[in-house]
Amino acid sequence: MRTLSLEQIEAYFVYRMAEDNVYSGDLQSMTKGQLMFESHRVLACSILKNDNGIFVSGVVGAAMKKKVTYNYRLKLEKSSGDPLNSHCECPAGRGPHGSCKHVAAVLIMISDFITTGNVNTGRSCTDTLMMFTKPKSSYSGSPVKAEKLPTKRKLAPVYLADPRPLKYRNCPCYNDHIKNTVTNFCSVSSMDLSIRYLYEKADIQAAAKS
Repeated sequence: MRTLSLEQIEAYFVYRMAEDNVYSGDLQSMTKGQLMFESHRVLACSILKNDNGIFVSGVVGAAMKKKVTYNYRLKLEKSSGDPLNSHCECPAGRGPHGSCKHVAAVLIMISDFITTGNVNTGRSCTDTLMMFTKPKSSYSGSPVKAEKLPTKRKLAPVYLADPRPLKYRNCPCYNDHIKNTVTNFCSVSSMDLSIRYLYEKADIQAAAKS
């Protein structure tokens, strides 16, 4: 394929519109396709060339919805480049001779590629530099206390207060008292309290030898 001019694309659209009895003198699909091409809505394009012709397939984005895409398929004449068949997943581009704005955008993109050598398609996610691997700048300030860390929730003084009664706050054996209380309660009531798993199991062999 040496050429694919805008005249060839326009002739294909006029012929199909006349054949389907929906001829439009202003060729709205061509006009909208040109705008989609300039907006980089053609996202992907692959070409296969063999003895039967040139086959083009890929993905084109919708004009108004960024998250909507359509698959397209085209067949071009091998020597002249004339479009022979076209299909798009959008309602207006059903094959075998779709004449929607998405097909027009793809044909205009191919024509521009033949003329300029530039592949004017949308950038994929791998075309941009990954930034999540870039380390953040290190903190060089002084340490901040936990109670002064920024938070949306206002902490009242009660959250940082010691919940123990006053008479037990300075008791050196308070933790042992709680451990014994939990152990005895679980032994007598046969209830399984989660707090008992915070303590080490008793060494029965050492207790028996002593």
